[in-house]
Amino acid sequence: MKVIGAGLPKTGTTSMAAALKELGYKVHDNAEHIEYNFQNYLDLINGVASEDILKDMYKDVDVVVDTPACHFWRNLARLFPEAKVVLTVRDDAEGWYKSCVKTVEYMKVSNWWSMSHWYSPFLNHLSETTRRIRLLFGWIGRLTICMDTVYFPGEVSAHAPLGVSKTVVMNNYLQHVAAVQHEIPEDRLLIFNVKQGWEPLCKFLGKPIPATPFPNENKTNNNGTVPIIDDLKTVTIFKKAETEVWKSVIFLGSTLIGLGILIKQPTNLLANIPWIS
Repeated sequence: MKVIGAGLPKTGTTSMAAALKELGYKVHDNAEHIEYNFQNYLDLINGVASEDILKDMYKDVDVVVDTPACHFWRNLARLFPEAKVVLTVRDDAEGWYKSCVKTVEYMKVSNWWSMSHWYSPFLNHLSETTRRIRLLFGWIGRLTICMDTVYFPGEVSAHAPLGVSKTVVMNNYLQHVAAVQHEIPEDRLLIFNVKQGWEPLCKFLGKPIPATPFPNENKTNNNGTVPIIDDLKTVTIFKKAETEVWKSVIFLGSTLIGLGILIKQPTNLLANIPWIS
Protein backbone atom coordinates (compact mmCIF):
# COMPACT_ATOMS: atom_id res chain seq x y z
CA MET A 1 0.00 0.00 0.00
CA LYS A 2 1.41 3.32 -1.09
CA VAL A 3 -1.52 5.74 -0.82
CA ILE A 4 -4.54 5.68 1.50
CA GLY A 5 -7.51 7.73 0.31
CA ALA A 6 -9.14 9.00 3.50
CA GLY A 7 -11.73 11.24 1.86
CA LEU A 8 -15.42 10.49 2.21
CA PRO A 9 -17.54 9.67 -0.85
CA LYS A 10 -18.57 12.70 -2.94
CA THR A 11 -15.23 14.46 -2.39
CA GLY A 12 -13.79 13.74 -5.83
CA THR A 13 -12.65 10.22 -5.00
CA THR A 14 -13.52 8.85 -8.44
CA SER A 15 -11.51 11.58 -10.14
CA MET A 16 -8.59 10.95 -7.80
CA ALA A 17 -8.76 7.21 -8.50
CA ALA A 18 -8.55 7.89 -12.23
CA ALA A 19 -5.64 10.28 -11.70
CA LEU A 20 -3.69 7.79 -9.60
CA LYS A 21 -4.26 5.07 -12.19
CA GLU A 22 -2.82 7.43 -14.78
CA LEU A 23 0.21 7.89 -12.53
CA GLY A 24 0.76 4.12 -12.66
CA TYR A 25 -0.76 2.97 -9.39
CA LYS A 26 -2.97 -0.08 -8.94
CA VAL A 27 -6.11 1.42 -7.44
CA HIS A 28 -9.12 -0.08 -5.69
CA ASP A 29 -12.14 2.21 -5.78
CA ASN A 30 -15.67 1.53 -4.51
CA ALA A 31 -16.51 -1.01 -7.20
CA GLU A 32 -13.30 -2.99 -6.58
CA HIS A 33 -13.88 -3.03 -2.82
CA ILE A 34 -17.31 -4.55 -3.39
CA GLU A 35 -16.20 -6.87 -6.18
CA TYR A 36 -13.23 -8.41 -4.39
CA ASN A 37 -13.80 -7.85 -0.67
CA PHE A 38 -17.55 -7.71 -0.09
CA GLN A 39 -17.61 -10.55 2.44
CA ASN A 40 -14.41 -9.37 4.10
CA TYR A 41 -15.99 -5.99 4.84
CA LEU A 42 -19.11 -7.67 6.20
CA ASP A 43 -16.88 -9.72 8.49
CA LEU A 44 -15.07 -6.58 9.62
CA ILE A 45 -18.19 -4.61 10.50
CA ASN A 46 -19.77 -7.62 12.20
CA GLY A 47 -16.67 -8.27 14.32
CA VAL A 48 -16.00 -11.65 12.73
CA ALA A 49 -12.60 -10.53 11.40
CA SER A 50 -9.91 -8.33 12.91
CA GLU A 51 -8.27 -5.34 11.22
CA ASP A 52 -5.39 -7.61 10.19
CA ILE A 53 -7.53 -8.91 7.35
CA LEU A 54 -7.02 -5.53 5.67
CA LYS A 55 -3.34 -6.40 5.15
CA ASP A 56 -4.30 -9.51 3.19
CA MET A 57 -7.04 -7.69 1.28
CA TYR A 58 -4.72 -4.98 0.01
CA LYS A 59 -1.26 -6.55 0.03
CA ASP A 60 -1.06 -6.30 -3.78
CA VAL A 61 -2.89 -2.96 -4.11
CA ASP A 62 -1.14 0.43 -4.27
CA VAL A 63 -4.06 2.73 -3.50
CA VAL A 64 -7.49 2.55 -1.87
CA VAL A 65 -10.10 5.28 -2.21
CA ASP A 66 -13.77 5.76 -1.37
CA THR A 67 -16.07 3.67 0.75
CA PRO A 68 -15.91 1.30 2.54
CA ALA A 69 -12.10 1.56 2.71
CA CYS A 70 -12.11 5.26 3.62
CA HIS A 71 -13.96 4.44 6.86
CA PHE A 72 -11.01 2.28 7.89
CA TRP A 73 -8.40 5.01 7.34
CA ARG A 74 -7.10 4.74 10.90
CA ASN A 75 -6.64 0.99 10.62
CA LEU A 76 -5.00 1.25 7.21
CA ALA A 77 -2.66 4.02 8.37
CA ARG A 78 -1.58 1.83 11.29
CA LEU A 79 -1.20 -1.34 9.21
CA PHE A 80 0.66 0.36 6.35
CA PRO A 81 2.92 2.89 8.16
CA GLU A 82 4.87 3.76 5.01
CA ALA A 83 1.77 4.68 3.04
CA LYS A 84 0.94 8.34 2.44
CA VAL A 85 -2.56 9.63 3.15
CA VAL A 86 -4.59 11.81 0.80
CA LEU A 87 -7.67 13.45 2.27
CA THR A 88 -9.92 14.62 -0.55
CA VAL A 89 -12.22 17.51 0.37
CA ARG A 90 -14.88 19.71 -1.22
CA ASP A 91 -14.85 23.52 -1.26
CA ASP A 92 -17.11 23.44 1.77
CA ALA A 93 -19.46 21.16 3.71
CA GLU A 94 -22.49 22.69 1.96
CA GLY A 95 -21.26 21.57 -1.46
CA TRP A 96 -20.54 18.08 -0.17
CA TYR A 97 -24.00 17.87 1.38
CA LYS A 98 -25.74 18.91 -1.86
CA SER A 99 -23.79 16.29 -3.80
CA CYS A 100 -24.81 13.62 -1.28
CA VAL A 101 -28.47 14.62 -1.62
CA LYS A 102 -28.33 14.24 -5.41
CA THR A 103 -26.73 10.81 -5.12
CA VAL A 104 -29.17 9.51 -2.50
CA GLU A 105 -32.17 10.81 -4.47
CA TYR A 106 -30.90 8.90 -7.50
CA MET A 107 -30.33 5.76 -5.43
CA LYS A 108 -33.96 5.89 -4.28
CA VAL A 109 -35.35 5.70 -7.80
CA SER A 110 -32.71 3.64 -9.59
CA ASN A 111 -31.79 0.74 -7.30
CA TRP A 112 -34.08 -2.25 -7.00
CA TRP A 113 -32.34 -3.23 -3.73
CA SER A 114 -33.22 0.01 -1.94
CA MET A 115 -36.16 0.28 0.44
CA SER A 116 -37.94 3.04 -1.48
CA HIS A 117 -40.05 0.71 -3.65
CA TRP A 118 -43.34 -0.89 -2.58
CA TYR A 119 -41.95 -4.39 -3.02
CA SER A 120 -38.71 -3.71 -1.17
CA PRO A 121 -39.74 -5.12 2.26
CA PHE A 122 -40.04 -8.56 0.66
CA LEU A 123 -36.61 -8.65 -0.99
CA ASN A 124 -34.72 -9.86 2.08
CA HIS A 125 -36.92 -12.96 2.04
CA LEU A 126 -36.36 -13.53 -1.67
CA SER A 127 -32.57 -13.15 -1.75
CA GLU A 128 -29.96 -13.75 0.94
CA THR A 129 -27.44 -11.80 -1.13
CA THR A 130 -29.75 -8.77 -1.15
CA ARG A 131 -29.97 -8.95 2.64
CA ARG A 132 -26.17 -8.93 2.86
CA ILE A 133 -25.88 -6.00 0.42
CA ARG A 134 -28.29 -4.03 2.56
CA LEU A 135 -26.28 -4.75 5.69
CA LEU A 136 -23.09 -3.35 4.20
CA PHE A 137 -24.59 -0.37 2.40
CA GLY A 138 -26.74 0.54 5.38
CA TRP A 139 -23.57 0.62 7.49
CA ILE A 140 -21.81 2.77 4.87
CA GLY A 141 -24.71 5.22 4.81
CA ARG A 142 -24.79 5.59 8.56
CA LEU A 143 -21.07 6.38 8.72
CA THR A 144 -21.09 8.71 5.72
CA ILE A 145 -24.28 10.75 6.03
CA CYS A 146 -25.73 9.58 9.37
CA MET A 147 -28.56 7.64 7.74
CA ASP A 148 -29.21 4.20 6.36
CA THR A 149 -29.05 4.55 2.59
CA VAL A 150 -30.99 1.33 2.17
CA TYR A 151 -33.86 1.78 4.60
CA PHE A 152 -34.79 5.27 3.53
CA PRO A 153 -36.96 7.23 5.96
CA GLY A 154 -40.64 7.44 5.12
CA GLU A 155 -40.94 11.16 5.77
CA VAL A 156 -38.56 13.87 4.63
CA SER A 157 -38.84 17.62 4.31
CA ALA A 158 -37.32 20.46 2.34
CA HIS A 159 -35.01 21.09 5.29
CA ALA A 160 -33.99 17.44 5.63
CA PRO A 161 -34.22 15.69 2.23
CA LEU A 162 -32.12 12.84 3.57
CA GLY A 163 -34.43 12.37 6.53
CA VAL A 164 -31.61 13.65 8.75
CA SER A 165 -30.83 17.22 9.80
CA LYS A 166 -28.61 19.00 7.29
CA THR A 167 -26.54 20.33 10.19
CA VAL A 168 -25.93 16.81 11.52
CA VAL A 169 -24.83 15.52 8.11
CA MET A 170 -22.48 18.44 7.43
CA ASN A 171 -21.00 18.18 10.93
CA ASN A 172 -20.24 14.52 10.23
CA TYR A 173 -18.21 15.58 7.20
CA LEU A 174 -16.39 18.31 9.12
CA GLN A 175 -15.62 15.96 12.02
CA HIS A 176 -14.19 13.38 9.61
CA VAL A 177 -11.91 15.98 8.01
CA ALA A 178 -10.80 17.28 11.41
CA ALA A 179 -10.05 13.78 12.73
CA VAL A 180 -7.81 12.91 9.78
CA GLN A 181 -5.99 16.24 10.03
CA HIS A 182 -5.47 15.78 13.74
CA GLU A 183 -4.27 12.19 13.70
CA ILE A 184 -2.13 11.96 10.56
CA PRO A 185 1.26 13.78 10.73
CA GLU A 186 1.60 16.75 8.36
CA ASP A 187 4.49 15.20 6.43
CA ARG A 188 2.38 12.13 5.70
CA LEU A 189 -0.85 13.93 4.77
CA LEU A 190 -2.10 15.82 1.71
CA ILE A 191 -5.40 17.67 2.02
CA PHE A 192 -6.49 17.75 -1.61
CA ASN A 193 -9.30 19.32 -3.61
CA VAL A 194 -9.39 17.80 -7.09
CA LYS A 195 -9.93 21.31 -8.49
CA GLN A 196 -6.25 21.91 -7.62
CA GLY A 197 -5.25 19.55 -10.42
CA TRP A 198 -2.04 17.60 -10.85
CA GLU A 199 0.58 19.80 -9.21
CA PRO A 200 -0.02 19.29 -5.44
CA LEU A 201 -0.80 15.60 -5.88
CA CYS A 202 2.26 14.85 -8.02
CA LYS A 203 4.53 16.92 -5.77
CA PHE A 204 3.30 15.02 -2.71
CA LEU A 205 3.82 11.64 -4.38
CA GLY A 206 7.07 12.52 -6.16
CA LYS A 207 5.62 11.92 -9.61
CA PRO A 208 6.05 13.91 -12.84
CA ILE A 209 3.01 15.95 -13.90
CA PRO A 210 1.18 14.35 -16.85
CA ALA A 211 0.49 16.37 -19.98
CA THR A 212 -3.19 15.36 -19.92
CA PRO A 213 -5.88 17.29 -18.03
CA PHE A 214 -6.71 16.13 -14.52
CA PRO A 215 -9.65 13.66 -14.63
CA ASN A 216 -13.16 14.90 -13.88
CA GLU A 217 -15.20 11.78 -13.14
CA ASN A 218 -18.59 10.81 -11.69
CA LYS A 219 -20.31 14.13 -12.27
CA THR A 220 -24.09 13.97 -11.96
CA ASN A 221 -25.43 13.99 -15.52
CA ASN A 222 -28.00 16.46 -16.83
CA ASN A 223 -30.70 13.79 -16.51
CA GLY A 224 -29.86 13.30 -12.82
CA THR A 225 -28.06 9.96 -13.19
CA VAL A 226 -24.95 9.26 -11.12
CA PRO A 227 -22.39 7.12 -13.03
CA ILE A 228 -20.86 5.36 -10.02
CA ILE A 229 -24.30 4.19 -8.84
CA ASP A 230 -25.11 2.77 -12.28
CA ASP A 231 -21.69 1.10 -12.43
CA LEU A 232 -22.44 -0.86 -9.25
CA LYS A 233 -25.10 -2.79 -11.15
CA THR A 234 -22.32 -4.55 -13.08
CA VAL A 235 -20.56 -5.77 -9.92
CA THR A 236 -20.87 -9.54 -9.44
CA ILE A 237 -22.58 -9.42 -6.04
CA PHE A 238 -25.35 -7.15 -7.36
CA LYS A 239 -25.94 -9.30 -10.42
CA LYS A 240 -26.10 -12.38 -8.17
CA ALA A 241 -28.66 -10.72 -5.91
CA GLU A 242 -30.84 -9.69 -8.83
CA THR A 243 -30.72 -13.22 -10.25
CA GLU A 244 -31.76 -14.65 -6.86
CA VAL A 245 -34.69 -12.25 -6.65
CA TRP A 246 -35.99 -13.13 -10.11
CA LYS A 247 -35.61 -16.87 -9.49
CA SER A 248 -37.62 -16.52 -6.29
CA VAL A 249 -40.27 -14.43 -8.03
CA ILE A 250 -40.61 -16.96 -10.84
CA PHE A 251 -40.82 -19.84 -8.36
CA LEU A 252 -43.46 -18.09 -6.27
CA GLY A 253 -45.40 -17.08 -9.36
CA SER A 254 -45.39 -20.61 -10.72
CA THR A 255 -46.44 -21.98 -7.34
CA LEU A 256 -49.35 -19.55 -7.06
CA ILE A 257 -50.51 -20.33 -10.60
CA GLY A 258 -50.34 -24.03 -9.85
CA LEU A 259 -52.31 -23.62 -6.65
CA GLY A 260 -54.90 -21.53 -8.50
CA ILE A 261 -55.39 -24.24 -11.10
CA LEU A 262 -55.60 -26.92 -8.42
CA ILE A 263 -58.23 -24.98 -6.48
CA LYS A 264 -60.27 -24.28 -9.62
CA GLN A 265 -60.23 -27.84 -11.03
CA PRO A 266 -59.16 -30.20 -8.22
CA THR A 267 -61.15 -33.26 -9.43
CA ASN A 268 -59.88 -33.26 -12.99
CA LEU A 269 -56.30 -32.76 -11.89
CA LEU A 270 -56.36 -35.52 -9.28
CA ALA A 271 -57.94 -37.92 -11.73
CA ASN A 272 -54.93 -37.59 -14.02
CA ILE A 273 -52.47 -38.65 -11.35
CA PRO A 274 -51.82 -42.42 -11.98
CA TRP A 275 -51.38 -43.52 -8.37
CA ILE A 276 -54.69 -41.87 -7.38
CA SER A 277 -56.78 -43.11 -10.31
